[in-house]
Amino acid sequence: MADTNDSDSCPGALAHAAFHAPAPVGMLTVWCSATAVVRVDFGDTAGDDSPHPPEVLRTALRELDEYFGGTRRTFTVPVAGEPADPASFRTRAQAALSEIPYGAVWTYGELAAASGSPQAARAAGTACATNPVPVIVPCHRVVPAGNPEQAVRRVGNYGGGADMKRWLIAHERSHTPSNGTDKTHPQSN
Repeated sequence: MADTNDSDSCPGALAHAAFHAPAPVGMLTVWCSATAVVRVDFGDTAGDDSPHPPEVLRTALRELDEYFGGTRRTFTVPVAGEPADPASFRTRAQAALSEIPYGAVWTYGELAAASGSPQAARAAGTACATNPVPVIVPCHRVVPAGNPEQAVRRVGNYGGGADMKRWLIAHERSHTPSNGTDKTHPQSN
């Protein structure tokens, strides 16, 4: 485990520990404070792991393992991203990401509408791109406008790459009784 207070290692948040989490989509590096996950990075971005990660990090690793194993649909581990203005669109959009049901996808426009600014689809994309805790806060469930049912082919950008985003969407749909045909969108909430 890497102990750090270096803001370059975990921008915008005070990270105390990091741990590598091997996943079917590649290596994830999970950063935490004493009380919450503050960042998830794609790839091997930290130093050596410790055999004694803090409790919040153990919880995050267990929940990620359950998610990738198909037995977890929502995360309960506390998350605390970069400090943000609670009235900002980005903060509202990142909060709305957790409202997207497991196995479903929303368009950037639907995320914008759920965040109170229906015309802000581009800003919704920026909110997804700046999500500090991907996978745990499911920005992979947001796709470009068009037919959301074609999301596995046409996914848009993603920090871990388009193939990873396709895998995450397909993984959730394969573990959803309706085979991912849940059409729960913000307009119907």
